[in-house]
Amino acid sequence: MIASPDELTSEMAWAADRWPLMQRAVMDQRQLEAWIKASRQPLLPRGANEYLFGALGRWPTLNVVAAPRWLIVSLASIAVLMLGLLLIHVPQVRSPGLMLIVAVIVAGGAVTAPQAALVLAQGAMLGVAVAIAAMAVAWATSGRTRFAAPPVSSSAARSRESSLAKTATPRPDRSSRLSATAPAATHVVEARP
Repeated sequence: MIASPDELTSEMAWAADRWPLMQRAVMDQRQLEAWIKASRQPLLPRGANEYLFGALGRWPTLNVVAAPRWLIVSLASIAVLMLGLLLIHVPQVRSPGLMLIVAVIVAGGAVTAPQAALVLAQGAMLGVAVAIAAMAVAWATSGRTRFAAPPVSSSAARSRESSLAKTATPRPDRSSRLSATAPAATHVVEARP
């Protein structure tokens, strides 16, 4: 179930003792039968999804939004994988402004529909794992050096730059004679570290 009915209150509690994290009814079938003094019915098959809702006053209409687990996992994983691949291959997507907008939209959706957000987050785990693997492969094959050279101290860099500047600066010829026909002398200076 993705979204619960509007007029009903969920009588579910989070069961953290198994994966995936799911909500379980606070009362099972036998407890409900004893509570309302109903006849005993055969138990539901093991692993069936059970939901318990309560209402006050009149009986509301039961409108729920449900989807098969394979569809939720597929759509959520594909969406996360596509976002991850865009982050890897399109540098414009990595802008902080765009990332902030996406984070605000995801957080807003999680606040307004927490149960659907949890179901989608659990379904997206496969896409997250594949996106992380793709990022690792892209980083490993990018040709970047894994370890950078140690930084040069600033005083050594300045002294090196000043020595290069001294050797690379050509001195003007101080000849008193000027020749109108002779071409100007060109100086070639080679700077060696």
